[in-house]
Amino acid sequence: MSYACPKCGSENTQKITAVAASGTTEGTSQTTTVGGGVGGGGFGAGVASGTTKSQFQTELAKRFSPPEKEMEGVFFHIITGLIIYAVVMAVAAFFIIGFGEQIIGEFLATVAWLAFGVWYGLRR
Repeated sequence: MSYACPKCGSENTQKITAVAASGTTEGTSQTTTVGGGVGGGGFGAGVASGTTKSQFQTELAKRFSPPEKEMEGVFFHIITGLIIYAVVMAVAAFFIIGFGEQIIGEFLATVAWLAFGVWYGLRR
């Protein structure tokens, strides 16, 4: 099926989704680094790995692309993390059993939960 421009009558037309897709390029890059060293404290070694995702668009493709997704789920994880932290702290304060050591573990667990929420929202 052929479509024509209503203004000029040209049949050189494309769907907006096709315009956006043809001007969009996506790529992924992965890297791994290994290092080691010797110092006054002895030998140390480390490994790091990372992934980079990129997207390039022409100005026309940017103009006709759908809106970017917002960070879905981030606020849910932040709020539930804070609620979990408050409940656990209240229970710990009520029973006062190993409160000093327990607070560190609960804090780290809450930070991990919040970091997961941010990561989850950004990857969508």
